[in-house]
Amino acid sequence: MPSLRELNDQATIDRRETSRLNARLVLVERDCQDWYAEATKVLVAGTEIGDLIRSQIPTSADYNPPTPPPVPPAPPRHPPRPRRNARRGGRGQENNSGANSRSVAWISSSVRPSALSKPA
Repeated sequence: MPSLRELNDQATIDRRETSRLNARLVLVERDCQDWYAEATKVLVAGTEIGDLIRSQIPTSADYNPPTPPPVPPAPPRHPPRPRRNARRGGRGQENNSGANSRSVAWISSSVRPSALSKPA
């Protein structure tokens, strides 16, 4: 973990670089304004390029570029399915088929068929 001194030094460097970048952006903005003023003098209104410049280049300070189309929402994620367990019959449920079949075999062998039929 960086020390407090290292974080302060990094913050100072970030502020210095931000200041330099802002100074360059001011120069770029001034160059763009000068170019527009010169272009509108040379390329007069009524010409194809003059009209294009005037219609496509924003001249106000509160220009907001067009917003991109909204991103469609991601499809909902389903909860993960339980993992199959081969030892339990592969359906994620307890498989007592062996125990049940033995119980049924024991019951069916100990009960006589005549005991299962209803008296008439």
